[in-house]
Order: sequence, then C-alpha cells, then structure tokens
Amino acid sequence: MLNAHPSMRLAGEVQGAMVPTAQRWEMLGSKVYRSSPPDSDGDASARKAVQPIDLLCDEQSEFKAFTMGTRPLPSDGAQRIVRGFKDIAWTSEALEMLDVLFPCNRKIFNTRANASAQASSKDAAFATPAVPRPVSTDLAVMLPHARAHHERDRLTGHTWRSHWIELGDDGFTTSQFNNLLSWLGEDSCRFTGVIHSNAPGAGSEGGAGGFNNTAGSWRDAANLLSGNCSLQVV
Repeated sequence: MLNAHPSMRLAGEVQGAMVPTAQRWEMLGSKVYRSSPPDSDGDASARKAVQPIDLLCDEQSEFKAFTMGTRPLPSDGAQRIVRGFKDIAWTSEALEMLDVLFPCNRKIFNTRANASAQASSKDAAFATPAVPRPVSTDLAVMLPHARAHHERDRLTGHTWRSHWIELGDDGFTTSQFNNLLSWLGEDSCRFTGVIHSNAPGAGSEGGAGGFNNTAGSWRDAANLLSGNCSLQVV
C-alpha cells in the first residue's frame, strides 16, 4: 500500500539480513578482532586492528542495493525518495543495529491480532520437521523485543521513530493506512480502500481477488489514493 505513494520505494523481505549484520558488528567489536598482531613468523593472517565503524558504510550500501528495485523514479528531480524494506526476521540486537546503521530510520511494526494464526502461518512457510523455524522468526521471541523498542521510543518522546499497526482477522482497514500516512507527515492525500497483495491472482502485475475486490500491485494501490500527495524528504 505505501509503495503507491509517489515518494515511497519499499522493498520486499530481505531474508533477515539485519540479523547477521548485527552479529558481524558484535564480532568485529570483540577484543579478538580489534587486535591481531603479527607473530614471529610473519603469519599471513596478521592484520591491522579491525574497527567496527569500518563496517557501517559497506552495510549501508548493501541495504541501499536491496531497495533499488525497478520502479522508475519520479520525473520531478526535486522530489526525494523514501527508501526502505520489509522483513520478518528480527532480534533485539538487529533492531538496535538498525538504529546504529540508519540513525534517522522510521520503523513500522506490523503484527497480527491473532498471534496463533500468525505463528501457524510462519510455521507453514518457514519450518519443516527436519528444519525448525529460525529463532529470529519466532513470535514469542520477536514480539517482546519489538514492543519494548516501540515503547522506549514513545517514553523518550521519539514517537516519530516507530509506528504500530495490527492486522485483524478481517484484514487491514483504510483508516489504518491513512493514520500511517499522517504519522509519516502526509496530509495532502488519503487512501479510499485497501488491497491485499497475497490474494489469489494478485501479484506484481495485479489480478482479481483480495480484500475489497481489488488487486495486488502498487499500481492498483495508486488508484486508491485520492488527492495530491505532497510528502517529500528534506
């Protein structure tokens, strides 16, 4: 839905990429990696001390590449683009890493009201008897971290940093996405309906089905935007 906005370029799931990024950051910050003097034989593995800060630019470039996509940029060269990505695998360390890597990031926490149904859906998609579901996708592990992160933003007066949106059994509502637009600072356009991209027949080229009998691409969602969207990144 948000990709319908002319200033938004949000990528799909990036396979939990922030989890190993946080692990690399922690590893490079350890004493072992921060100091590796050469031995008396001139070991080929000897190197200068590794500084964790050296990792940041490389990782920022990696996540930028994730969000490039193929959708054309606006013809108005003055309009800046909001880039982002969706993911379903998070740890507390990964959420902290997101803030380190992108200090001005804004997080949208999307959960389901029916946690049991969500857990079953995740198991069906990501777990088999031989391959258990990764801990980073376990709701019992993720949700407390996400709620604590969101609550910390609220209590410290940084409500602009994170937004919570919950999916009910009947799907998202139009008002939820319009509230999201307001939180982002967009007051000049509003959604008139909601699409469901996972509906039968829906996809990158759209198709029949979904909530409100609509299709599933950003092009279809754009038809549900009313007004002249004016949000720009400065």
